[in-house]
Amino acid sequence: GIQGIGFLCWNVMEFPRSGVAAPVLDGVSPYCDQLLRALNRKGTEEKTLLTDAMSSEPVIVEHSRHVLQLVEDALEVKGAGAVLLQEVSSEFKMAAVSLCS
Repeated sequence: GIQGIGFLCWNVMEFPRSGVAAPVLDGVSPYCDQLLRALNRKGTEEKTLLTDAMSSEPVIVEHSRHVLQLVEDALEVKGAGAVLLQEVSSEFKMAAVSLCS
């Protein structure tokens, strides 16, 4: 018979590096825009507040922890044979590879 393979496939939204003078917000900026539209909010102050929060160390650490936990669960509990992640930072990539080693 035909055998299948399970996958975890996710665009995890690349977060900026924390602690840098000018963080790259390409990954979180569209999300912040969508959130502001959904809340019917406008203005640079609201956007700055959101992007500052999304660039903070606690948010970045928690997001990474959450994604790594889902990867671990997919591989160890649900039996996924592969994990495909899009838009990950180099730091996150190293953590994910370490998890899988």
